[in-house]
Amino acid sequence: MGSPFGKYNFSSIILNPKNHFNYFKISNLQLKTILYNYFTYKILKLSNLKNLYSNDIFFVKYINKFFPKQKKKLIFFEEPVELKNLINKNRAKSKLKLNKSDFIVLVYGAIKSSKSIKELTEIIKKKEIDKKIRLLVCGEQTIDIKNFFKKKEYKNLILQKKIILFNKFLNLKDEALFFSAADLIWIAYKNSSKGSSGILYLAKKAKTPIITSNEGIPFLLNKKFNLGPSVDIGNRAEIVKVLNEMSKKKVFYSKYELSISKFGKKKYVEKFYLKILSNLKFFR
Repeated sequence: MGSPFGKYNFSSIILNPKNHFNYFKISNLQLKTILYNYFTYKILKLSNLKNLYSNDIFFVKYINKFFPKQKKKLIFFEEPVELKNLINKNRAKSKLKLNKSDFIVLVYGAIKSSKSIKELTEIIKKKEIDKKIRLLVCGEQTIDIKNFFKKKEYKNLILQKKIILFNKFLNLKDEALFFSAADLIWIAYKNSSKGSSGILYLAKKAKTPIITSNEGIPFLLNKKFNLGPSVDIGNRAEIVKVLNEMSKKKVFYSKYELSISKFGKKKYVEKFYLKILSNLKFFR
């Protein structure tokens, strides 16, 4: 396999690699891993490849361990998300016609089944759930999810403002408002959504705790940096307990708030941009 650019030097970004999924027990891809590793090795061996960038820190760790001779070429970069013009949390809630005491769980982005939105909605309607908890669902919904929210039992929750829906493409102003209002960011995804999460890095920018499932890259990052609780999506009683603890117990919530604030100070995005400029010889 030769270089796609002939003799010219180049750098590239690798998105959603799966070489490490079997090693970190994200998915059982033992046979496919052999192929993934073969092609990754061939790419890294290209003499005119200056750098290969990845937004998956666990992929970088995997390559460093199993391909040590090529590790210098591989550079981690954080999801290059921007979140500007955040406002005071109480002011943001007021703009959304919510009470200051409401505990807002934000589900953001493309609203689809793999984000466990149906499971979370079922939990919100339980009588054991703290009455202050509100579900803020922001982003374009799939047809399946649109039909789900049309059911009578969920329409009642929407009328009661237990669930607030913004089913549309969101601009930067919307994004800033929703993340400003949120007390907890829902990243408890399942099935196909096991790779790196841009929503996690938006939560980092907002310095807002997250909640993840027990699988995938978001879970591994959560486990490493203690950014919020993790739950078994199939265990509704556990999720109710965790949500109630986050909304009612300030000490329980504050430890995660402190952790994600520290995580938010890491400047990986800026380093990524500087490295690109360096490769372009704007900096020497």
